[in-house]
Amino acid sequence: FFCFFLKNNVTYRIFSVSQLTAFCMADKSNGLNKGEKTRILLLDTAERLFGQNGVTATSLREVMKTADVNMAMVHYYFKNKDGLLDAILERRLVPINQSRLNLLGKYALETGGQPIAMDNIIRAYVEPFIRLRDNADEGGADFLKLFAWLRMEPNFTYHQLMKKHLGDSLAAFQNELKRSLPDKTGEELNWKWAFLGGTVVMTITLMDQIDWFNDEGDMNGSADWIIQNLVNYTATGFESSFAPEPVPPARTN
Repeated sequence: FFCFFLKNNVTYRIFSVSQLTAFCMADKSNGLNKGEKTRILLLDTAERLFGQNGVTATSLREVMKTADVNMAMVHYYFKNKDGLLDAILERRLVPINQSRLNLLGKYALETGGQPIAMDNIIRAYVEPFIRLRDNADEGGADFLKLFAWLRMEPNFTYHQLMKKHLGDSLAAFQNELKRSLPDKTGEELNWKWAFLGGTVVMTITLMDQIDWFNDEGDMNGSADWIIQNLVNYTATGFESSFAPEPVPPARTN
């Protein structure tokens, strides 16, 4: 999408995630000095290898050899593997977060101050992410694989890095969830947000793999189709009843 809208005589410009990514990721061939090209090469190579094998299983030495860059340059730009991962997350999640917030703001204006519909809250959150699948030439598919790995790897540092780059946008979505579903408790919304996150990770992990149910080849589907059905499925879950956790029986002596 690409549009302009007005609020209080101020013009807001809405960008797609691919446009925002282009702003945040420098051109890879023009106008860059050797050092800048080396840094981008390391980011691209690490993103691809991390997505293929996981961060824990990929060493800095492997990144260095694949990129044909010496270790001194890796340490100069990123210090260590955590610094390299942090830089990858920053260049991807900054435009994704901005696109998410742009969409959320667009839907908020359309409601005229009323709570945003549940399906639009979820769409604003998942659409910029899923659309990376169509941005394969710019490494979008590699980042989706990396993100799925990060969600599954039991590494506290990696999880903190993701929280660092996702925290502000998540707070905005949490506020809108509370407005849209005022009868839901914080505990219920937290769990359902976790269920949404798990669904998104499994979707990006499996959407280009085999059809598990019909054994008829790959699971095909456009980004638009995946987003619509993902929104429909998870929006229903948010609005469903929530079974409270059973209280354990009191112990008797």
